[in-house]
Amino acid sequence: WKAMKPRHDAPLPRENRWIWARETYKGISRFYCSPGFERNVSTLSQMEDTYRSNEKSVIDLFMVDRCAQVRGIAHQVAHNKSPGADLKPYRQKGVMIRTAGAEEPVKVDQVLCFAISSLDHGFFMVEYIPPKETREMELVPSAVEETSADVEVA
Repeated sequence: WKAMKPRHDAPLPRENRWIWARETYKGISRFYCSPGFERNVSTLSQMEDTYRSNEKSVIDLFMVDRCAQVRGIAHQVAHNKSPGADLKPYRQKGVMIRTAGAEEPVKVDQVLCFAISSLDHGFFMVEYIPPKETREMELVPSAVEETSADVEVA
C-alpha cells in the first residue's frame, strides 16, 4: 500500500478505504482488497469469480466507464519504463463507479499505481476516494478480513 503514498492524516483508516490490487507473478494473478472495498464496492469473491469466468473484465463489476481506467494505465505505462522505477501514482477526479447496493453510481477520485519489480512480477493498485459525505458517515467495521486468492491465467 505504500505505493499509494498514504497520508498520515487520511480521513479514513486503511481498513475503511476503498482499495483493491492485482498482483501478477509468472502468469498467476492474485487479487487483494481492503475490508472497506469489500463492504462498499465489490467483494473479493465476486472479483475472483468474474476473473475465472473470463466473460467480462473484473473492473466491469464497478467501473461505469473504462476510459478513466485506460487513461490511468496509459499514464503508468509511460512512467514505468523499467522494473524498479520510482512509483508515481496517478490521480483522476470525478470517476464514476458502482457501489454495493446503490442504484446510482457515485463520483470518486481514482488513484492508481503500478509497482513492477521484475518482468514477471508486479502489482496494479487502485484506490477510490469517495465523496466527503460518504467518508463522514459512520462506518461499521467489516466482518470480512483482508484476503487474497490465487487465480491462474489461462
